[in-house]
Amino acid sequence: MERNKGLVYIFENSSINRIKVGMTSVSIKSRIKPLNFNVTCQVCGIRLLNSKGNIPFHKFEDENCIGGGELPIERDISLALKYLEDLKIQQINSKGVLKSSITRKLNSLKKRINFYQNSIIDKNVWKLGYAYWKFKYAYLTTNFALVEELSHKYLCKYLDKESPVGELFKCSLSKSVEAVEDALEDLKINENTLKINGWEELHKLGLE
Repeated sequence: MERNKGLVYIFENSSINRIKVGMTSVSIKSRIKPLNFNVTCQVCGIRLLNSKGNIPFHKFEDENCIGGGELPIERDISLALKYLEDLKIQQINSKGVLKSSITRKLNSLKKRINFYQNSIIDKNVWKLGYAYWKFKYAYLTTNFALVEELSHKYLCKYLDKESPVGELFKCSLSKSVEAVEDALEDLKINENTLKINGWEELHKLGLE
Protein backbone atom coordinates (compact mmCIF):
# COMPACT_ATOMS: atom_id res chain seq x y z
CA MET A 1 0.00 0.00 0.00
CA GLU A 2 1.22 3.49 -0.83
CA ARG A 3 2.74 5.46 2.00
CA ASN A 4 0.31 7.74 3.87
CA LYS A 5 -2.64 6.03 2.20
CA GLY A 6 -5.16 3.53 3.49
CA LEU A 7 -8.43 1.86 2.59
CA VAL A 8 -11.92 2.84 3.64
CA TYR A 9 -13.99 -0.29 3.12
CA ILE A 10 -17.64 -1.28 2.93
CA PHE A 11 -18.75 -4.77 3.99
CA GLU A 12 -22.28 -6.08 3.57
CA ASN A 13 -24.05 -8.81 5.52
CA SER A 14 -27.31 -9.58 3.74
CA SER A 15 -28.17 -12.26 6.35
CA ILE A 16 -28.75 -9.64 9.02
CA ASN A 17 -29.22 -6.62 6.74
CA ARG A 18 -26.23 -4.75 8.09
CA ILE A 19 -23.42 -2.66 6.61
CA LYS A 20 -19.98 -2.06 8.12
CA VAL A 21 -17.88 0.93 7.11
CA GLY A 22 -14.32 0.87 8.39
CA MET A 23 -10.73 1.63 7.52
CA THR A 24 -7.39 -0.15 7.44
CA SER A 25 -3.79 0.61 6.62
CA VAL A 26 -2.98 -3.11 6.51
CA SER A 27 -5.38 -5.21 4.45
CA ILE A 28 -9.04 -5.96 3.84
CA LYS A 29 -8.52 -9.60 4.80
CA SER A 30 -7.27 -8.56 8.24
CA ARG A 31 -10.63 -6.85 8.83
CA ILE A 32 -13.08 -9.29 7.30
CA LYS A 33 -11.58 -12.51 8.69
CA PRO A 34 -12.42 -11.79 12.37
CA LEU A 35 -15.98 -10.91 11.38
CA ASN A 36 -16.50 -14.13 9.47
CA PHE A 37 -14.58 -16.65 11.52
CA ASN A 38 -14.59 -15.33 15.08
CA VAL A 39 -17.51 -16.20 17.33
CA THR A 40 -18.74 -14.82 20.65
CA CYS A 41 -18.75 -16.52 24.04
CA GLN A 42 -22.23 -16.68 25.59
CA VAL A 43 -20.82 -15.86 29.03
CA CYS A 44 -18.03 -13.30 28.83
CA GLY A 45 -18.58 -11.90 25.32
CA ILE A 46 -15.01 -12.40 24.14
CA ARG A 47 -14.69 -13.10 20.40
CA LEU A 48 -12.46 -16.05 19.49
CA LEU A 49 -11.59 -18.04 16.39
CA ASN A 50 -14.27 -20.61 15.62
CA SER A 51 -13.17 -24.04 16.88
CA LYS A 52 -15.17 -26.85 15.28
CA GLY A 53 -18.35 -24.87 15.78
CA ASN A 54 -17.84 -24.27 19.51
CA ILE A 55 -16.14 -21.59 21.59
CA PRO A 56 -12.51 -22.50 22.41
CA PHE A 57 -11.68 -22.99 26.10
CA HIS A 58 -10.44 -19.71 27.58
CA LYS A 59 -10.00 -17.69 30.76
CA PHE A 60 -12.42 -15.11 32.16
CA GLU A 61 -11.29 -13.07 35.17
CA ASP A 62 -8.38 -15.49 35.76
CA GLU A 63 -10.65 -18.54 35.84
CA ASN A 64 -11.82 -21.02 33.21
CA CYS A 65 -14.86 -19.48 31.53
CA ILE A 66 -17.94 -21.71 31.62
CA GLY A 67 -18.67 -20.65 28.04
CA GLY A 68 -15.63 -22.58 26.78
CA GLY A 69 -16.52 -25.65 24.73
CA GLU A 70 -20.11 -24.44 24.32
CA LEU A 71 -21.95 -23.08 21.29
CA PRO A 72 -21.34 -19.39 20.53
CA ILE A 73 -24.09 -16.89 21.22
CA GLU A 74 -24.57 -16.49 17.48
CA ARG A 75 -26.03 -20.01 17.46
CA ASP A 76 -27.56 -20.42 20.91
CA ILE A 77 -28.46 -18.17 23.84
CA SER A 78 -29.54 -20.74 26.45
CA LEU A 79 -26.29 -20.58 28.46
CA ALA A 80 -26.33 -16.78 28.25
CA LEU A 81 -29.87 -16.69 29.65
CA LYS A 82 -28.85 -18.98 32.52
CA TYR A 83 -25.81 -16.82 33.30
CA LEU A 84 -28.04 -13.73 33.17
CA GLU A 85 -30.21 -15.16 35.96
CA ASP A 86 -27.08 -15.99 37.99
CA LEU A 87 -25.88 -12.39 37.63
CA LYS A 88 -29.25 -11.05 38.76
CA ILE A 89 -28.97 -13.09 41.97
CA GLN A 90 -25.36 -11.92 42.49
CA GLN A 91 -26.47 -8.32 41.95
CA ILE A 92 -29.15 -8.58 44.64
CA ASN A 93 -26.70 -10.07 47.14
CA SER A 94 -23.82 -7.65 46.52
CA LYS A 95 -22.93 -4.10 47.53
CA GLY A 96 -20.69 -1.20 46.55
CA VAL A 97 -17.98 -1.69 43.92
CA LEU A 98 -18.80 -5.37 43.45
CA LYS A 99 -22.45 -4.54 42.78
CA SER A 100 -21.42 -1.93 40.19
CA SER A 101 -19.14 -4.44 38.46
CA ILE A 102 -21.90 -7.07 38.32
CA THR A 103 -24.36 -4.49 37.02
CA ARG A 104 -22.01 -3.63 34.13
CA LYS A 105 -21.67 -7.32 33.27
CA LEU A 106 -25.41 -7.77 33.46
CA ASN A 107 -26.12 -4.83 31.16
CA SER A 108 -23.52 -5.97 28.61
CA LEU A 109 -24.94 -9.49 28.63
CA LYS A 110 -28.49 -8.18 28.17
CA LYS A 111 -27.30 -6.21 25.16
CA ARG A 112 -25.69 -9.27 23.56
CA ILE A 113 -28.70 -11.48 24.22
CA ASN A 114 -31.07 -8.88 22.83
CA PHE A 115 -29.04 -8.49 19.66
CA TYR A 116 -28.83 -12.19 18.84
CA GLN A 117 -32.30 -13.04 20.13
CA ASN A 118 -33.98 -10.42 17.98
CA SER A 119 -31.74 -10.56 14.92
CA ILE A 120 -32.86 -12.31 11.77
CA ILE A 121 -29.68 -14.37 11.45
CA ASP A 122 -30.28 -17.58 9.54
CA LYS A 123 -28.88 -20.35 11.76
CA ASN A 124 -27.44 -22.06 8.68
CA VAL A 125 -25.16 -19.06 8.23
CA TRP A 126 -23.19 -20.13 11.28
CA LYS A 127 -21.75 -23.32 9.82
CA LEU A 128 -18.00 -23.56 10.40
CA GLY A 129 -16.10 -21.54 7.85
CA TYR A 130 -19.15 -19.89 6.28
CA ALA A 131 -18.11 -16.39 5.24
CA TYR A 132 -21.25 -14.30 5.45
CA TRP A 133 -19.73 -10.82 5.52
CA LYS A 134 -18.94 -9.81 1.95
CA PHE A 135 -16.46 -7.21 0.79
CA LYS A 136 -18.17 -4.81 -1.61
CA TYR A 137 -16.09 -1.64 -2.06
CA ALA A 138 -12.90 0.04 -0.89
CA TYR A 139 -11.48 3.51 -1.41
CA LEU A 140 -7.71 3.95 -1.52
CA THR A 141 -7.13 7.44 -0.21
CA THR A 142 -5.28 9.79 2.11
CA ASN A 143 -6.85 10.90 5.40
CA PHE A 144 -8.61 7.54 5.51
CA ALA A 145 -9.24 7.72 9.25
CA LEU A 146 -11.00 11.06 8.79
CA VAL A 147 -13.01 9.70 5.86
CA GLU A 148 -14.20 6.84 8.06
CA GLU A 149 -15.10 9.22 10.91
CA LEU A 150 -17.06 11.53 8.60
CA SER A 151 -18.81 8.60 6.90
CA HIS A 152 -19.94 7.33 10.31
CA LYS A 153 -21.25 10.82 11.09
CA TYR A 154 -23.33 10.84 7.90
CA LEU A 155 -24.69 7.39 8.73
CA CYS A 156 -25.29 8.04 12.44
CA LYS A 157 -29.08 7.79 12.21
CA TYR A 158 -28.70 4.25 10.85
CA LEU A 159 -26.32 3.09 13.60
CA ASP A 160 -27.26 -0.24 15.16
CA LYS A 161 -26.85 0.70 18.81
CA GLU A 162 -27.46 -2.87 19.95
CA SER A 163 -24.63 -4.35 17.91
CA PRO A 164 -21.99 -6.14 20.03
CA VAL A 165 -19.37 -6.15 17.28
CA GLY A 166 -18.58 -2.53 16.64
CA GLU A 167 -20.20 0.03 14.38
CA LEU A 168 -22.78 -1.61 12.14
CA PHE A 169 -25.39 0.31 10.18
CA LYS A 170 -28.96 -0.61 9.29
CA CYS A 171 -28.93 0.94 5.85
CA SER A 172 -28.69 0.00 2.19
CA LEU A 173 -25.41 -0.59 0.39
CA SER A 174 -26.09 2.42 -1.83
CA LYS A 175 -26.60 4.65 1.23
CA SER A 176 -23.20 3.61 2.65
CA VAL A 177 -21.51 4.26 -0.70
CA GLU A 178 -23.15 7.67 -0.78
CA ALA A 179 -21.89 8.47 2.74
CA VAL A 180 -18.27 7.54 1.96
CA GLU A 181 -18.24 9.38 -1.36
CA ASP A 182 -19.82 12.46 0.25
CA ALA A 183 -17.08 12.37 2.89
CA LEU A 184 -14.39 12.16 0.22
CA GLU A 185 -15.93 15.07 -1.67
CA ASP A 186 -16.37 17.22 1.43
CA LEU A 187 -12.72 16.62 2.35
CA LYS A 188 -11.77 17.51 -1.23
CA ILE A 189 -9.83 14.30 -1.81
CA ASN A 190 -12.28 12.49 -4.07
CA GLU A 191 -10.29 13.20 -7.25
CA ASN A 192 -7.17 11.56 -5.79
CA THR A 193 -9.07 8.52 -4.48
CA LEU A 194 -9.26 5.15 -6.19
CA LYS A 195 -12.57 3.28 -5.88
CA ILE A 196 -12.17 -0.52 -5.85
CA ASN A 197 -15.09 -2.80 -6.65
CA GLY A 198 -14.86 -6.29 -5.13
CA TRP A 199 -12.13 -8.85 -4.53
CA GLU A 200 -11.02 -9.18 -8.17
CA GLU A 201 -10.05 -5.53 -8.51
CA LEU A 202 -8.48 -5.56 -5.05
CA HIS A 203 -6.40 -8.62 -5.98
CA LYS A 204 -5.15 -7.02 -9.20
CA LEU A 205 -3.90 -4.08 -7.16
CA GLY A 206 -2.26 -6.34 -4.58
CA LEU A 207 -4.26 -4.77 -1.76
CA GLU A 208 -6.04 -7.80 -0.29
